[in-house]
Amino acid sequence: MAFQTAKEAADRLGVTVRAIQKWAKEGRLDGAKKVGRDWMIPQEAVDALLPEEKKTQPPTEAQMPVRTYYDSNALLLMNGEYPGRFSDYIKTLSDQTERELARAEYDYYTGNPQSAADLAEKHLNAEAYYQRYTASFIYLFANLTLERNHLASLTLENIAKKSQAKAKEHPDRRIRFTAAYTLSALSVLFHTDTDKATHVKEFLRPLPGGIKVFACYLWCQKAYLEKRYDRAYAVADTVLAFVAKEYPLAQIYMELIAAVVQLNLQNRKLAREHLLRAYALAKEENFVQPFAEHRRMLQGLLEVELRKEDPAFLTQVLALSAPFEKSWSLLHNGLTNRTITDQLTVTEFNIAMLYHRGWRMKAIADHLELSERTVKNYLHNVYGKLQINSRRDLEDYLLC
Repeated sequence: MAFQTAKEAADRLGVTVRAIQKWAKEGRLDGAKKVGRDWMIPQEAVDALLPEEKKTQPPTEAQMPVRTYYDSNALLLMNGEYPGRFSDYIKTLSDQTERELARAEYDYYTGNPQSAADLAEKHLNAEAYYQRYTASFIYLFANLTLERNHLASLTLENIAKKSQAKAKEHPDRRIRFTAAYTLSALSVLFHTDTDKATHVKEFLRPLPGGIKVFACYLWCQKAYLEKRYDRAYAVADTVLAFVAKEYPLAQIYMELIAAVVQLNLQNRKLAREHLLRAYALAKEENFVQPFAEHRRMLQGLLEVELRKEDPAFLTQVLALSAPFEKSWSLLHNGLTNRTITDQLTVTEFNIAMLYHRGWRMKAIADHLELSERTVKNYLHNVYGKLQINSRRDLEDYLLC
């Protein structure tokens, strides 16, 4: 089910936002739900109030943007503007390679890493640069989820090596630019040498809409890694408020990093609002993988909230997150001088992260819906497993 904000629904119906809010509160918009201070309105509920000729229809081939990997940035779905209709979009792509890469991208984000890896592998040596680019990225992250660490490591090394060469000497300016952006993105996504990498914001202007939103997500994550939480949230809040179109995948990532940042500012209420907005964007097409990638960073918020909201969705996320986190940590540990521990259970890791961030025992207990005694017992176990005796020592083992 695709959702719209109260303002988007009001614009489509030609009424005021206040009217939409009133109708939602009265139950006149079937399926409407309040997320924070805003209402999320099912598209079908809006369509039901429109004349037949104005109702939302699946996009036709003529309505789809004309772009290929030969003359545009890769990762078409990350740049997609069709909430709830990505499957329709993929079917309209006339080029078989392009269609298979878009399907690989779709399969990865919907929690089918084996299919994603199989499709991407076919095009790792494609003639066109942007096709190879997309295939390599999907292959890298799908193999992380499949715990095929050797393949993920080789793919990451290959992407970095080729990007370094192209960023310096490729005659096509667009490819030089994309290669440099790739190096910056990898440094952020794997938490390596982020202080030395060219800042992602240097690459924003020429990027297309959805990719630009994702680049802003990387900007926010870089600020988060530097512990500049206010700066990170300022970027996220501005992008989410002013992005002109809806790019579901890119906006899911932005909402999730906003939730992560607000948790580190100890604003659980606002973090929850961002998480549920991400979920509202994701659930129609079952985009579970972004949540799996952020589970540890969300420090228990995801489990507590989605267990109430959608247990089946949460089950998929947790099944994907365990292998992804293990593989990501091994790859990260091999690239840096830090070691993220794999000795802790999910709950122990969450409590250790929150305690290291300065949360009080009661706040942690309330956040995770546990007793203070239980939290203390978990923390005691953490200290024993890691053989440490202070809050400061936790930093050597966590996502800090």
